[in-house]
Amino acid sequence: MNRKNNQQKNNYQKSSHQKDNHQKSCTMEPRMAVWKILYGVLEEQQYSHVELQRIFREHPELSSRDRAFVERIVRGTLEHLYELDALIGYCSRLPVKKLKPHIRTILRMSVYQLKYMDSVPARAVCNEAVHLANRLGFASLRSYVNGVLRNLSRSLEEGFTVYGGSMEPEEKLSLQYSMPRWILKRYLHMFGEADTIRLLQAQMEPVRLSVYRNPMVFTKEELKRELIGTGADCEELPFGLDGFYISSVSGPEQMPAFQQGAFLIQDVSSMLQGKVTAAGKDHYVMDVCAAPGGKTFHAAMDMKGSGCVDCADVSETKTALIQENAERLKLPNVKISVRDAAVFDASLVERADILIADLPCSGLGIIGRKPEIRYNITEKDVQSLAALQRKILDTVWRYVKPGGRLIYSTCTLTEEEDEENYRYLTEKLPFEPESLKPYFPQGPEADTLEKGYIKLIPGIHPCDGFFIGSAVRRRNEE
Repeated sequence: MNRKNNQQKNNYQKSSHQKDNHQKSCTMEPRMAVWKILYGVLEEQQYSHVELQRIFREHPELSSRDRAFVERIVRGTLEHLYELDALIGYCSRLPVKKLKPHIRTILRMSVYQLKYMDSVPARAVCNEAVHLANRLGFASLRSYVNGVLRNLSRSLEEGFTVYGGSMEPEEKLSLQYSMPRWILKRYLHMFGEADTIRLLQAQMEPVRLSVYRNPMVFTKEELKRELIGTGADCEELPFGLDGFYISSVSGPEQMPAFQQGAFLIQDVSSMLQGKVTAAGKDHYVMDVCAAPGGKTFHAAMDMKGSGCVDCADVSETKTALIQENAERLKLPNVKISVRDAAVFDASLVERADILIADLPCSGLGIIGRKPEIRYNITEKDVQSLAALQRKILDTVWRYVKPGGRLIYSTCTLTEEEDEENYRYLTEKLPFEPESLKPYFPQGPEADTLEKGYIKLIPGIHPCDGFFIGSAVRRRNEE
């Protein structure tokens, strides 16, 4: 049986490229789309948002209803992965880690439907899972897949739960919110139990789409009328930010206003970073790790086409993405270069009025958008990234003019990458903390604003997890 199954698997893998090419021109079944995305994310460490975009781009025949179905199962499976694996383990004779990756993916997505999607009949879930196993070349395992799912379906109907017995509170939180224990311990230490639970809950809620207005295209009222005219709902952003929360049947990229460059898709956290950057007329701004370009564009729009935003990233692939969006937004004051921020460039010394250092990080603040991040990052990665950030800071601070400002930011929540590196900037390098209070007259509030930084926490603040710190280069350095 094993030899036969291995041969089936090999046949599937050998023909996978041909099948992928063929399916680009054929109708894609929604559950096969789910499987492809989850397999790529959980078994090949791809990004869920990239895989979703790829599948939807290659298969325009998927209806809006199909896409919503696919997105819900993908996101839900990633958000509840630990619980799903525990449920599979309850009914499987084999540990989840020892299952064949193709079958493991089928079971995970199917168990999510059984547990969390009442609108999908259990019989349909089981039948579709068996169908998938057969299509993927694992016909010999159809009865196993069917048995696990039907047994689990009966157990769930009888009220079975994996949360029980003498489970410790920390273990229960880890299982309930599918959060690695090492991350959970850090959150509890930094934020306490109540705020940690608020954070975990917030990162499982649907992400709201927010846009920042391009002042060179529309006034705020004109943009609102344009968006409503295309069927979008608009809601004011918090903290007096210049833009809207929007929702619509079609994606924002399909809106005429998007094609006209009237707005930038950006989270509230990044807009707050833009308020701190406070780029003004004729400033020379540098963005040293710019891709995909949001903070560059925010600064360039605030400058209304004047001055220069000199942005760079490490590869042509990344800078090409910046170029594409700069053209859409009609920003003539954006200069784009391929440059490694960790490598010193003497030609840039003391050129920047403002330097944006939004540096590579562990990304724990955006788990709500990319739920798979938690499974791929390790404590060792955090230490390596914190060291890389310091290396970049040691390089790029020289590009700031005396009296100029350096804006340090990350989209993570670890102390090593946030507070500790901000202290490094202001204690070991020739910079002084700058109060953030003048930049936030309408909030958010934090007791660290006078110290020059703020940590934005999902569930406490209405945005992604984010760190923003501002520092001014001393004019007379010792």
